Amino acid sequence: MTRPPTVRRLSDDLRRLAIASGDVVMVHASMRAIGEVEGCAKGVVSALDQAIGPDGTLLMSLGARDDWASVSDRPEDEREALLVESVPFDYLNTPADPDNGVLAEVFRQTPGTIVNDHPDGRFGGRGRLAHQLLADPPWDDYYGPGSVLERFVRSGGRSCVLGRT
Repeated sequence: MTRPPTVRRLSDDLRRLAIASGDVVMVHASMRAIGEVEGCAKGVVSALDQAIGPDGTLLMSLGARDDWASVSDRPEDEREALLVESVPFDYLNTPADPDNGVLAEVFRQTPGTIVNDHPDGRFGGRGRLAHQLLADPPWDDYYGPGSVLERFVRSGGRSCVLGRT
């Protein structure tokens, strides 16, 4: 039986993919496609941290789990009653959108990760530029001018897709 790749090996592999210390990297990943790794999703976050080093920045799209989204499909006069027991969005505690994968949720919960407060354009970040990139996302066009994505591009950020997402 073979052992899963170590955090160190994954970090070295990421460096061979041209991720360097100090880089600003937005990660999209499928843990299922990556396969078994020492430490599972936490190990992948650790490997990414090692690859970018203390001067780098990691970003991930988190979104927000919304167990009540289907209420909008109901007639307007039924919505209030359906939402009585709903939990309001809390940017610090609402889980990541499951469509973004388990790695996004583990990243969100990793100490040192900060999140912005936009329920739709919600990102997590860690590292040197995280506060600057995530601050005050525009509410009306959260992927357009002044957004996390625009700041990411202006900072020279690069995307990294691990596995097939």
